[in-house]
Amino acid sequence: AAALVSPPPAAPQPTVARALPGVCVSWDEKRSELAGMSGAEELVRRIWESVDNLGHMYVWHCLVSF
Repeated sequence: AAALVSPPPAAPQPTVARALPGVCVSWDEKRSELAGMSGAEELVRRIWESVDNLGHMYVWHCLVSF
């Protein structure tokens, strides 16, 4: 008699939304961590996206260089 083999379990689906290409942590996600921000939010957003982009470039560089 042939043994019945059950199929492997399905891979778990990610529960966190993926970031856009070139983004490590989106501004919307970071803004939710900064409670009670006062001042020029647009300036903070621009600086955050610039710094986040540097982190993404570093990770990408490490990936393709080594």
